[in-house]
Amino acid sequence: MEASEVENLLNEAVKARPTVTNSPLNLYVYDGRVLCGARALMPADADFVAHVPPYELENGFSPRQWKAMVERVRHIAGGTTLTVGARASVDTMKRAGERNFEDRRSERRLRYHHPVWFGSDHRRTDHKGQMCDVCSGGIGFTCEDANQLDPGREIVTRFSAPRYHEDNSFDIVSFSRTGRVCRVDKNDSLLRRVGIQFAQPLPFKPGEQRRQKTPQAVSN
Repeated sequence: MEASEVENLLNEAVKARPTVTNSPLNLYVYDGRVLCGARALMPADADFVAHVPPYELENGFSPRQWKAMVERVRHIAGGTTLTVGARASVDTMKRAGERNFEDRRSERRLRYHHPVWFGSDHRRTDHKGQMCDVCSGGIGFTCEDANQLDPGREIVTRFSAPRYHEDNSFDIVSFSRTGRVCRVDKNDSLLRRVGIQFAQPLPFKPGEQRRQKTPQAVSN
């Protein structure tokens, strides 16, 4: 596709964005369509293109941002012809707003309270949070230091999760995962609840293992 065609698709997707939502809006490519909407409404395998903050909805994207988005869309689409996705209905947006944060993914999540460390890269994971739940594709945690956690930003997380065996024994396995911030919710005046989507999934599904009970978390 020509760059001008992709620009038109992105522009039309932004114009067709849902208006009844308090969630951050992002651009995605899914099933041959360019979509603008909340992460909560997107299928888990939708390809992220860019975050769309309120001021850019009003003022538009800079030439540098346009170029980056166009190249990203062309990379995702390859030779596929794209169209603009249909606008989400008001009822759909309202129903999504009523769902709980942890219920917005198709995979069952493991509720697991354990420290998580995060930062801008593998050498700087010095910010601490508290895990809420984890699945193979992402992690949810709370933290106070959320200045670097804008939706769409790439960060690195370090955490541990239990992996069960056939005899119901388990190991605590440590992971380091690069991921993208897909959601930041305000819990109270200090805490923020953050959702991260991993670039590389975990080798198992923590919340769908056969087990008798969740092991007691050990705080570091």
